Amino acid sequence: MISKGDIIEIEITDVSDKAQGIGKFEGLVVFVENAVLGQTVSARLDKIKSNFALATAIEVLKPSKHQIAPICPHADCGGCAYRELAYDEQLKLKQKQVMEKLSRLAGLTFDEPFEILGMQEPFHYRNKAQLQIGTSGANPKSANVPRSFKFDNLQPQIGFYKLQSHDIIDCSECALQKQVVMKIADAVKRFIKFEQISIFNEFTGKGLFRNLIVKIAESTGEIMVILVINGKTVPNVEKLVDLLDTAVNDYCAESENETAYSLESVILNIHEGKSSLNMGKVNRVIAGKPVISEYLGNLRFEISASAFYQINSTQMLALYEKVLEFADFKPTDNVLDLYCGVGTIGLFCSHAVPDGRIIGVEAVKSAVIDANRNAVINGITNATFVFGKAEDELVCILNGSIDDYGFEIPPFSPDILILDPPRSGCKEELLSALNQTDARKLIYVSCEVATLARDLKMLAASGFTVQKGCIVDMFPHTAKVEMVVLLAKLDSKKYISA
Repeated sequence: MISKGDIIEIEITDVSDKAQGIGKFEGLVVFVENAVLGQTVSARLDKIKSNFALATAIEVLKPSKHQIAPICPHADCGGCAYRELAYDEQLKLKQKQVMEKLSRLAGLTFDEPFEILGMQEPFHYRNKAQLQIGTSGANPKSANVPRSFKFDNLQPQIGFYKLQSHDIIDCSECALQKQVVMKIADAVKRFIKFEQISIFNEFTGKGLFRNLIVKIAESTGEIMVILVINGKTVPNVEKLVDLLDTAVNDYCAESENETAYSLESVILNIHEGKSSLNMGKVNRVIAGKPVISEYLGNLRFEISASAFYQINSTQMLALYEKVLEFADFKPTDNVLDLYCGVGTIGLFCSHAVPDGRIIGVEAVKSAVIDANRNAVINGITNATFVFGKAEDELVCILNGSIDDYGFEIPPFSPDILILDPPRSGCKEELLSALNQTDARKLIYVSCEVATLARDLKMLAASGFTVQKGCIVDMFPHTAKVEMVVLLAKLDSKKYISA
């Protein structure tokens, strides 16, 4: 009879979609943290249920043939779930997990697994860093800190949360972030010490500096630094900007990196109160521009402080090229782009439908403004982006409506549907309404295989069948992937080139 706290020896024969090692002990399935596929480990049992157990590896008894040296010294941060697994094995594992989940949850069968697109250089790929600000010795964001604890004279820390906690790992380097990010973080630390800036305490709601966000436009090298603060302003902002600018310039002078970075925007994000949201709603530019410019293919996009943009520019291009391939547009096609965000997919596809129209729908107003501005910047006249929930706007778009000024908006009949919903997937009423369209193809872009499987099952009820798909490794060394799936109406196979 096993008990919580027991030490067991177990072979890791599989990996969960949360990057936990999976093995069996005395017939019981055990999910093991900090274990690599193929290892035999000594593990401590943390929780025992009737049909599974949770454990933590404490010693490697037999290494895996797939094991590599850790890619990062900060093992506790939890950002790199596969930091000790060879990259080619990561790709095989992700492909296997996606196909198994689609089969199990959606009831789909496949002759061949979806293609998976990996990266040639799967390091330092993130174009956005979101770092937490804390202090050494004790963390004001940790639930384990007594309310009476004094944070005076402690050293500032900037990094990432330890796995499943609010303890901050002070990171000097990161295998996923651009190296210039850590130089910027060092500059902020120096400013905190020079100016004796207080650190936000989520229990008391006091303290000024909360988070540091860095956005980088890979094609232009433009950098935006966002300081999230619990207040209206920062003392001696000129000194802050000077330290940040010097950090970027010094990195460029010392680095052999071919990218010439430049600090183009410094923004204060006003986020007052105890809310645990990452950002507030108000952005105040204290130096430079309110946006940075990034190119996607031949298109230029302006990225604001609050705008969503895929965090891997290289794989983003690969993903959108796959959307183009799957769509195989005709010049006259009309396209309905639901959950369009800042319009990147629709605008990227616009050249392929010069005699058609693209309508994008997005529920975040600032994203709609960004999308329409990016259309103007690129001289794109056949794409329009509207504000509203996709499930609410769909019927109005298909049937026509009257706008706020009393003008009639004619019905829109899409030939191609593009869905790129958030992690939670599409609303049921939207999926049900799609059977009203005569669209011959539907392209579904997803970052969560469980909700993708659920929605594919519902789309089948509306007459859409899966033709093919592709997995894009948007997040190397993590357990996450991006997927794109092509569906067609049951009577539309003549349109599909498999």
